[in-house]
Amino acid sequence: MHGLISLRPREGSCHISSSTTILASACDGLVRENTTDGLFVHQTRLISKLAYLIDNTPFTGAGAGSQRLDSWLGYYIARSPQISASVSPAEKPIALQIRRRVNGGLREEIELCNYSGRQSVFTFEVALGGDFADLSAVASGQRKQHGELKTSWQGNPAYKLDFEYEAEREYQCQNEHGMAHFHRAMELRVEAADSEPKYRDGSICFQVSLRPQQKWKALLSFIPGFFPDESTGAGPFADMPRGEEGTTQPRSAMVLGESSGEALGYTVKAAFSRACADLWDLRLRNLPADSPGWTAAAGLPTYLAYFGRDTLVAARQAILFDASLLRGSLEVLARWQSKEVNEWRDAQPGRMLHQAEIGPDAVLNVNPFRRYYGTITTPALFPASLAQLWRWTGDRTVLARLIDPALRALDWLDHDARRGGDGFYYYDRMSEAGAKNQGWKDSGEAVVYEDGSQVEDPIAICDAQGYVYESKLATSHILWSLGRKREAHKILADAHDLKQRFNRRFWLEDAGFFAMGLDRTGRPIRSVASNPLHCLNTGIIEDELVARTIDRLFKDDLWSGWGVRTLSTAHPAYNPFSYQRGAVWPFEQGSLAAGLWRYGYYDRLEQLVKSQFEMAALFDHCRPPEVFGGQPRDGDHPFPGLYPDANWPQLWSSASLICQIQHLLGLNPYAPLGALLVDPHLPAWLPEVTLEDVSIGGATLSINFRRQGDGRTSYEVRKLRGRLRIVRQPSIDSLTSGPLTRAKSLLGSLMPIG
Repeated sequence: MHGLISLRPREGSCHISSSTTILASACDGLVRENTTDGLFVHQTRLISKLAYLIDNTPFTGAGAGSQRLDSWLGYYIARSPQISASVSPAEKPIALQIRRRVNGGLREEIELCNYSGRQSVFTFEVALGGDFADLSAVASGQRKQHGELKTSWQGNPAYKLDFEYEAEREYQCQNEHGMAHFHRAMELRVEAADSEPKYRDGSICFQVSLRPQQKWKALLSFIPGFFPDESTGAGPFADMPRGEEGTTQPRSAMVLGESSGEALGYTVKAAFSRACADLWDLRLRNLPADSPGWTAAAGLPTYLAYFGRDTLVAARQAILFDASLLRGSLEVLARWQSKEVNEWRDAQPGRMLHQAEIGPDAVLNVNPFRRYYGTITTPALFPASLAQLWRWTGDRTVLARLIDPALRALDWLDHDARRGGDGFYYYDRMSEAGAKNQGWKDSGEAVVYEDGSQVEDPIAICDAQGYVYESKLATSHILWSLGRKREAHKILADAHDLKQRFNRRFWLEDAGFFAMGLDRTGRPIRSVASNPLHCLNTGIIEDELVARTIDRLFKDDLWSGWGVRTLSTAHPAYNPFSYQRGAVWPFEQGSLAAGLWRYGYYDRLEQLVKSQFEMAALFDHCRPPEVFGGQPRDGDHPFPGLYPDANWPQLWSSASLICQIQHLLGLNPYAPLGALLVDPHLPAWLPEVTLEDVSIGGATLSINFRRQGDGRTSYEVRKLRGRLRIVRQPSIDSLTSGPLTRAKSLLGSLMPIG
């Protein structure tokens, strides 16, 4: 399928992480000065140097790696000082083993062993340095905060090295002004050691004497420290933990069962399992104790912070894995919904959070990202996401609690995002340091005219219109179920009106495709890009335009063979290595899969899903990156290029694979009525799948899907706890299944309540 290709987006580096803690190092595990590596906690680099020395000489790496996202093991060797220089240089019988785990901080188990056959005496050093730099400043090389760093050593009995950093900054940022204070610390504690530690010139030193085959051990803990005066009001995660965060064993809400003996079948199983594990490992564990569900950071190593849009998209796509991710993400967004106008933070009443960072630059107000609301996507997605949670859980209590935040988000859209006078939804920035583009494509150069020139905001991006339509339609259903029928009728009428106007205004008949958006004058942005695939998923596209839209997405200029590109190869601004002007994003393929399933385009769905798992097979651990190159899949390009700064793992990309499996199996629950609709279409390369412990409402089931000789897919419920009715039923929007087909499916597969 792909020969010996095995891709890593970040060659030459190693990252292990847990929640908002990450250790970035060279592949040999060392953190060298004047690099972008280090121990980062809450977007602050606490440790900027970490190395091991024997008599002031570096060890030689002898292999390192990790099997889990949060742990790592490294081997090193060195010459014994007592060995004659005439002995072969390859003989390095002093072995060092470092076992690491990150969990709020960093824990290192150190073991030395003497394999020389004679007594060996030496000084073992752990060389350290810290700078408390902001994560973004480390990456850019432009540090904007300046403070005082103090280092102090305490010997017997504490044996600890303390780093403490304080910085202040007077700021005047549009409507905000004052004095900001940043105060963080880190304690390196020698928990245990077989000889007494001393501190000298930036190193913790141990005198070691080892007989042949004797071992020496030590245990180090790197513990971050925070101060309440600095953390107050930092965002959703203001209650930052002291010391190590608690751990919870990863759950396995569902697994991929027996699939296929073919290579791609094994890839599907491995990639699906890895995606579930990565989602769990990216979870943010420092939510307030009373928060239901859980939420997650956007990606490693750059986006270990909370991003509202990212978590909603991923939680929706990964809901088959665990609906609690969506519940926790909705709860966080409702808690931090804006109640005021704040130009510096692009905040207005009802607007939903885009991101919340607590690194030095955010805390000191160098940027507005401590709490930043510059997005149209998060508020547009929130109501529809609430409806999806309701369909999967049937939790009326959560529905009643979150419907008002959903309505406030729609109010913001109707009153503050309708800026063009044409009834469409535009984004525009107020903040001097805010994001220029505020759709899902939020890089500054992402939205371009047909000639390649930049489009200035305000912009009515097409995907946002689809999200608003989906949310209004979903909210009308919620309100109806809550007995608020008058409100439901009004919002439903608004949704239908938006759909009609959208198809008239955004459709470009000569191009056979939808405009990327409307500019500030209401003129269509005619660039051919991936944005309309999100409209397909939301249902805003009229039936008669669906087939042409799908055909256009799969033309060679958009379809790379590994997925739909963000921008057509025929566009003058196309670049296969550009973040959002030619590269391919795996999460978009998940959205496209949902749209293809919605309208019954199963052949295209199979083509898409196959390409995504073949892509995953190219990468180590079958883990797709955040984004990869848009090169065409052909004989000259047997694999796509790498985007050098791609996050890997990334929340969206992991969730996308789960979403694609869900839609191959056609799973469509409606927990309020105790029903699960299924419409499976397994391809020949994946003839059998078993899902275990899938939760829908109060029921849990295991269900097997098997492709038959005639190409149809059958299913069998193997275990069912609780009450659930399973019905074979194509999507109600399917354009390939007529009423008779739907009736036969309904009558032929209605199963009794368990």
